[in-house]
Amino acid sequence: MMSDDMTLVREFAQSNSEKAFTTLVSRHINLVYSVALRHVRDPHMAEEITQGVFILFARKAKSLNPKTIISGWLGRTARYVSADTLKIQRRRQFREQESHMQSILNESDSEVWTQIAPLLDEALDCLGEKEHNAIVLRFFEGKDLKQVGASLGMREDAARMRVNRAVEKLRKFFARKGVTLSASAIAGAVSANSVQAAPVGLAAAVAAAAFSGTTIATATITAATKAMAMTTLQKILVPATVAVLAVAGVYEARQAAQMRDAVRTLRQQQAPLLEQIQQLQGERDESAHQLASLREENERLTHATGELLRLRGEVGRLRRQSDELKLLRDHNAQLGAPQPDASASKGSAHPPAVAKILITHVKQPQEVGEEQIRTNISIKVGDIFDQTAVARDVRTLYSTGLFHNLRVADNTTDEGVTLNYLVQENPRISQIRFAGNSKFTEVELAKLLSSSADKPSDERTLSNDAQKIQDLYVQSGLSGAKVKYVFNVDEAVGAGEVIFEIAE
Repeated sequence: MMSDDMTLVREFAQSNSEKAFTTLVSRHINLVYSVALRHVRDPHMAEEITQGVFILFARKAKSLNPKTIISGWLGRTARYVSADTLKIQRRRQFREQESHMQSILNESDSEVWTQIAPLLDEALDCLGEKEHNAIVLRFFEGKDLKQVGASLGMREDAARMRVNRAVEKLRKFFARKGVTLSASAIAGAVSANSVQAAPVGLAAAVAAAAFSGTTIATATITAATKAMAMTTLQKILVPATVAVLAVAGVYEARQAAQMRDAVRTLRQQQAPLLEQIQQLQGERDESAHQLASLREENERLTHATGELLRLRGEVGRLRRQSDELKLLRDHNAQLGAPQPDASASKGSAHPPAVAKILITHVKQPQEVGEEQIRTNISIKVGDIFDQTAVARDVRTLYSTGLFHNLRVADNTTDEGVTLNYLVQENPRISQIRFAGNSKFTEVELAKLLSSSADKPSDERTLSNDAQKIQDLYVQSGLSGAKVKYVFNVDEAVGAGEVIFEIAE
């Protein structure tokens, strides 16, 4: 098998053979899917992982060592991909939880900020340089943990730990000062309030002052006497510079006002969206609860259906035994009846003979010919009437598998005994369908069946067919699959549709 697998791998790698790759996938897909399902415990996610493993396999086909055991390689790769998938899922859940906690904390962070604002700078002075930088990047500049890690030269997980340790030190510092708060409350308050907007025009003034200071310092070094003098040109430029700065300040003020309005509008727009998200989350939880209830109900109904089929077979068996018992009782009653007095008539009375044998069809269908039925009846016209022989004939007719119910009525007249065989044939199967199957096609499942359309039904055969389908799913790795059949019979025509319901 190993050399055969590598032959297919080489064929795919060299000629991009779709047939070779499809053969490899069909040969090992159950192994890969089972490994993924054990790790993630989610069938849909396991399917995505299985697809990803085979995509990776296709990319690596050319570089695989000739001695590589393909099943072992696929198993290890499936475990690695499953572990990475779970890690990504946990990170996403953590980010969602962190965002949710942040939205809750923003509602009360103003009160928290009032308590910690006077102590914040003193607390920051107590932190080390790396922890101080982590707090500034995360909460003052509003960077996410990935950006914080990139700035500090570390991975995202390490940055998260660094920020958490720094926040915990701040919490302990505030606690010593008599302000007891949770670490999340401190983080939310610092993030929301630590950086305030500077006055309008301050940036331009600072830049101008710094630039001017640098220029003066440079000029002083080169020529101190020239710095003391102001030319006529400089006297003209100073008012012009002040005017430009004033215009810039007004422009910045207008821009800041527009930004505040935009932020306010966005917050107003977010409020209904948050409500809608909460509503959708509630509906999702309710749907999940309903789905769990439906699954439990489906399992209960599956169990009940199996019990119903068992009871139906038991009822049929008891009905046949009841018919045989009635015949035996009639026979015993005849054997125990007193014989007529020999003096009352000439000679002794003889047991009655069978005068007529009638065949009567009950309900539909009526396709079994009378001659075929009579072939399975051993007692003939003219024979001495014998209840034991009649009961034996009933068992023989049942054994043909053609009849759902049988009963024999006897009527004694002067001519003899008339036997009327009342027969109800098994309903015919008009159509066979499959419901709930996705792993196997209807053509694949139909090949397993002994039952077929346009033939009389047989409950034992249908039960065996359902078991064959379930065994196929178990062998393919779906050990929890359940299969049952439903026979919808139209009594008017004596036929019905068989549906094999599959819960994969």
